[in-house]
Amino acid sequence: MLALDPILQLAHSICSGKGIQAVLLGSGVSRSAGIPTGWEVTLDLVRGLATLEGEDAGARPDEWFRKAHGAEPGYSSLLGALAGTPAERRALLQPYFEPTDDEREQGVKVPTPAHRAIARLVASGHVRVIVTTNFDRLMEQALIDEGVTPVVIANADQALGASPLVHQRCVIIKLHGDYLDDRILNVEAELAAYEPSMQILLDRVLDEFGLIVSGWSGEWDPALRSAIERCSSRRYSTYWGLVGDPGPAAAALIAQRQAQVVRTTGADALFNAIEEKVRALEDMRAERPLSAAVAVSTLKRYIVEDRFRVRLEDLVREEANRLGRAVDPAIPASKPPDATSMSAAIRTLDAEAETLRSLFFHGCRLGRSEHEPVFLRSLPLLAPREEWLNISTWDTWRTLRSYPMSSVLYAGALGALMSERWGLLRRLLTLQFESCGRTRAAFSHLPAMFALPEDAAKASVGNVHLPASAHFQKVLLPLASDLVQDPQALIDELEVWMCLAVADRYEPVTGGAPRIPVGSFMVRRLYAGSPTQPEALLAAAVRAGADWPPLREGWFGGDEAAFAIAKAHVEARVERAAQLYW
Repeated sequence: MLALDPILQLAHSICSGKGIQAVLLGSGVSRSAGIPTGWEVTLDLVRGLATLEGEDAGARPDEWFRKAHGAEPGYSSLLGALAGTPAERRALLQPYFEPTDDEREQGVKVPTPAHRAIARLVASGHVRVIVTTNFDRLMEQALIDEGVTPVVIANADQALGASPLVHQRCVIIKLHGDYLDDRILNVEAELAAYEPSMQILLDRVLDEFGLIVSGWSGEWDPALRSAIERCSSRRYSTYWGLVGDPGPAAAALIAQRQAQVVRTTGADALFNAIEEKVRALEDMRAERPLSAAVAVSTLKRYIVEDRFRVRLEDLVREEANRLGRAVDPAIPASKPPDATSMSAAIRTLDAEAETLRSLFFHGCRLGRSEHEPVFLRSLPLLAPREEWLNISTWDTWRTLRSYPMSSVLYAGALGALMSERWGLLRRLLTLQFESCGRTRAAFSHLPAMFALPEDAAKASVGNVHLPASAHFQKVLLPLASDLVQDPQALIDELEVWMCLAVADRYEPVTGGAPRIPVGSFMVRRLYAGSPTQPEALLAAAVRAGADWPPLREGWFGGDEAAFAIAKAHVEARVERAAQLYW
């Protein structure tokens, strides 16, 4: 029989049956966050008791307690002696679980990588039920950071009124209560058995779900041990994360539950490995990307709150990586290009890039300055890699490899232009990236006419003037058509900005001129009976002078003279285009 790594088995189980695995967390999971274990709290309580008795417990508080009281120090008995009521126990325990301002700044008593990995599994729908013996709220915090508001069941009343688990997105069952609830369970009498409603809920979880156990020794919780022991069903497997050898109680439960032991260095490593393998399996199984509409809806939720910034970057980056993987198979590099193959390749590339174009357009249109790096970091993921230098193919296919990156750049720039985010527009159009072993710039390698070969563009839009520009306009129009009165004028203005970006970065040489791309706005400008949008843009800039907003946002180095030079280069290119094309 083939023996698989238990983590691989668990990842396959989680992927093939979303929500069938519940997670059982003990105090060990919160240990790396600085939340003390029960034994550490016990020793600290012994020190407090010694102080009250006017003595010093020394370096071994447990030995002092044995000598002073003739018994073993017990977490439950000490807590019962020091705090007679639930409210007093809560006040005594609160400093152990809630960070001070200094601790929060140092990353102490905040969610661990394990908590965050579990939260991401919940957010993706792979886990729905979390059972814990911990009083802290680290799991809740991690879930909220992922945009998930869990249902928390921390006492018998909440268990009695809980909706069926199958109807919940995420449920946290806090068997011993919450540290802010007077009804927390600490002393032996309280831990010996759960209230009937909580016991019934726990029995349902153990019967209906598989179990991933981490950070729980099994030694101090007789009611939980009893619940596991009396559960006879084996619907789904149990996986038990262990750092070392299990204690007697855990070993007995592992044998009784026929659990798979997962050797690990700790909860962080365990759940990070689980999430990584689940994500890899999901990526492998994904046949199609998110629809553009769903992706944009998700993006709009993420850009509203800062706590979703990581998820926003994951969303954009994952879609960029997916598109990057889809580009090469769509280009038939080994076949000579003809009208049919070129048209088919462009249709495929446009369909594959639709979601990312939408994300860039709306993200650059609606996002704030702190979101800009998400898009500036994701775009280079689409750049052709060095292996394209070694492929024996036709120039048409080699050039077409840059087309998806170019179309996504144009979509983001269009969104930035629509919202007059001049700084972002400049950063997009002047973005530098590594491609085929060299550092390149967006304005010099990604204009429409450079990224989409003319013969390939004609196969898509027909035999028209400036077919590459015409195709880009066709792709971009749907993005802005419902948002502005004249989307065509907005796209024309974007092409002017691409020309200005090239002219602005031009380093003069004797007898030379900047390699300014042509665009459809030039056609309309030459044939228009009245001033066009590009002419209005340039005229408005001249009138505004130093107060022109793009200058204040860093375009042309904030220098009016530099803008005048770039403007002259663009106007000269328009005149040359007239002589060349008409």
